[in-house]
Amino acid sequence: MINHILKQIWNQRKSNGWLFGELLLVAVCLWYIVDFLLVTLYAFNAPMGFDIDHTYKFQFSAREGGAEGYLSSEEHPAAVGEDLWGAMNRLRLHAGVEAVTLSRFGVPYNDIINYMPLGRDTVVEKTACRIYYVTPEYFDVYRIPAAPGSNRQPGEGVTANSIVLTKDAADKIFEGQDALGKMVYSGDNTWTTKVGAICGVVRSSEFKRPRPNVYLCMGEGDIKTIDAGFLPWAEVSVRVKPEADRDFAETFMKENSNQVEIGNLYLQSITPVSTIREDGIREGKGEMNTRLSILLFLLINIFLGIVGTFWFRTRQRQGEMGLRMALGATRNQLRSTVLGEGVLLLTLAFVPAVVICGNIMFADLTNTVLMDNTVLRFVVGMLITYLLIVGMIIAGIWYPANEAASLEPAEALHYE
Repeated sequence: MINHILKQIWNQRKSNGWLFGELLLVAVCLWYIVDFLLVTLYAFNAPMGFDIDHTYKFQFSAREGGAEGYLSSEEHPAAVGEDLWGAMNRLRLHAGVEAVTLSRFGVPYNDIINYMPLGRDTVVEKTACRIYYVTPEYFDVYRIPAAPGSNRQPGEGVTANSIVLTKDAADKIFEGQDALGKMVYSGDNTWTTKVGAICGVVRSSEFKRPRPNVYLCMGEGDIKTIDAGFLPWAEVSVRVKPEADRDFAETFMKENSNQVEIGNLYLQSITPVSTIREDGIREGKGEMNTRLSILLFLLINIFLGIVGTFWFRTRQRQGEMGLRMALGATRNQLRSTVLGEGVLLLTLAFVPAVVICGNIMFADLTNTVLMDNTVLRFVVGMLITYLLIVGMIIAGIWYPANEAASLEPAEALHYE
């Protein structure tokens, strides 16, 4: 049957040539759209490496001299950092709180980025890692898991001034060796520290790829030395138990904020991390939705073009179908032949389309910001493209072919 269809395509090569060119162009354009959609949607829905459900950012501030309620150093000799540590301990005792941590640049979706170049010795080229200053409870609050194959949780047994590396950072710095317990050197080799744990890969946003991260752990002594000028950068993150997370921020501010007010320290605000996320990805999400809308519009136009072309082409061939039925072809054979011709013509056009698309990907003209060009990405994109066009061809052929096949041969021959 395939040989028969190929002969028929060749015999009608003059009219099929234009259709072949249209299918080739559509396949390339549609593949580019499909590839972009796949990469964007995959990246947006891929695991982030952390969990922000039921988490809140507590922002503390300190009264300045002359403000109402201000306590002088004689009235309250404790440092602001000591008061902050005491407030964190009180938060830990709250019935609805599961875990508390303090960080600098550590709350997910913050737009402040600092890097620290790290290497396994003083000779090798350093790896630029995004640095976060956190207390060990940070990994419990945001539920950052241990690296695959590690049976030790990231915050477990980690001491002050040791670091936690993400899996990709550890692999890049130590080139596949076991990094746990080893020393790392900073950019100028004047500062060294020990790797206390390895955690899973973490992304900073749905619109960014994972990058090597390093978490420098702070201890009680580091927090107690904090002064009032550091408070705007001191992020107290709290994970709330699910059953207690009902209007938690509003209720706590009204009923419990005075419990964490110590000396001149007071609770300024409570912000759900989910709100911080929405603010952080608003621009990227808006751009993504705009692009998706444009691509969807193009996809609809391609669909209408392909369906309309094959619909019109099939309706014009009703006389030929009547002749085939008069010569003994069954209605099912007629439908199968017309559908097979369309799919086989697409398959022939798809061969050069694969070559063209492969060259487009090889030239890095596709979206490589969120995902590398890989064979799997290319194959999946081409397969989905092929199936989409097959579906369009079937949609354009099925109804008119079925309509023609339902006619009596004598009636169908009137179109010839």
